[in-house]
Amino acid sequence: MNERVEQFYQELDKAYASATSLKDVENFLLKALDDNTAGCKFCFNTLETTICNELGSFYRGTGQFQKSVEAFERTKTLIAQHIGDRSVEYATVVNNLAGTYRVAGELNKAKLCFIECAAIYEGTVGKENTLYCSVLNNLALVYQDEGDYKSAEENLRSALAFATNLPAEQPECAITLSNIGALYLAKNDLAAAKEFLVKSVEAYNKVAMDDRVHLAAVYNSLGSLYFKEGNPNKALDALEKAKKLTYYHFGENHEYKSVCNAIEYVKESMGE
Repeated sequence: MNERVEQFYQELDKAYASATSLKDVENFLLKALDDNTAGCKFCFNTLETTICNELGSFYRGTGQFQKSVEAFERTKTLIAQHIGDRSVEYATVVNNLAGTYRVAGELNKAKLCFIECAAIYEGTVGKENTLYCSVLNNLALVYQDEGDYKSAEENLRSALAFATNLPAEQPECAITLSNIGALYLAKNDLAAAKEFLVKSVEAYNKVAMDDRVHLAAVYNSLGSLYFKEGNPNKALDALEKAKKLTYYHFGENHEYKSVCNAIEYVKESMGE
């Protein structure tokens, strides 16, 4: 990371810390983008693409999906012109754009972007790489959203085969095991779901704490599974772990509130 990009992220952290509203963060990003726009198609400022990318992520996180798409499309154009549309950098932005389409419910657009991204990663970093495994996981989630469980499982199994060869401290294997478990849970195959979710927890235990960002989701799934099995005490234990991890990584965000609601639901079912 060059000094200017590093300085930008330091300033962005300060903007989030001092902001009284999300509008303050948006204004910071828009001003930073304006200050770092190259101004001609032959000029290239890497910081411009970095800020565009962050703006796309910001708009996605705040539910402003059209603005998110526009920011990522601008980043795509810049990278295609100056680095190339078969580069890792280009694929990464396509992956981000696909993420916006997915949460916006535009599943076919998301699917096409993830497929394009996977093809570029395969031709650059190769299949036994966290980037390639990650995009297969993302593609599987789109198929699952569409109700195409067969295609979802095929992509997850492929991701797991490649992720298994990655170093144990990489979280991709744990993430993939979790997604397979969640898929089986959605299909109400509780035995298979438990097998993969437990394996996911074991894999996460080999990963640094700060890389266990999605472990809360595993415990959340286990909570649902145990509740379906008629074991509310184990469900509560799993959900309390999910609550603690969510707070550690994200604070009291909407996922945290969702876990709290699930805990209260289980307690009410027990007559507490």
